[in-house]
Amino acid sequence: MQKSSRSATRHSGEGSLDESLPAAYRALLQRISPLNRVHNGDETEEAIRALSDFCSEYLRGEVHIHPYQPGTAHNHWIVPRRWKVNDFWVQGPDGRVVVDKNSHPMALCPYSYPVDDVLSREELLE
Repeated sequence: MQKSSRSATRHSGEGSLDESLPAAYRALLQRISPLNRVHNGDETEEAIRALSDFCSEYLRGEVHIHPYQPGTAHNHWIVPRRWKVNDFWVQGPDGRVVVDKNSHPMALCPYSYPVDDVLSREELLE
């Protein structure tokens, strides 16, 4: 009996394997990693489209996306309202930007309220 391989390779349907799949996985991760993938946001939809495209091109089967409107109950969960971040940054007392939207996709707490204020370090850490 032959042991099945769990290597990440594309199945073309004709028994051949596409060796480019590991590079495709890296490209997919590079595409979706910087996105702010909160529960219900534009960049989440972009990541879902990228995953769907990847699955259609490299994997077997079909991707079915089931959209739910905000406020809809699904599996004991209420779909949250849409959340979109246009921009954000935290500036130090010297005017230098300490963190911004491009620092990390999850640098901003999802569903946080907008703030346009000057805070001390202690206030910020609260």
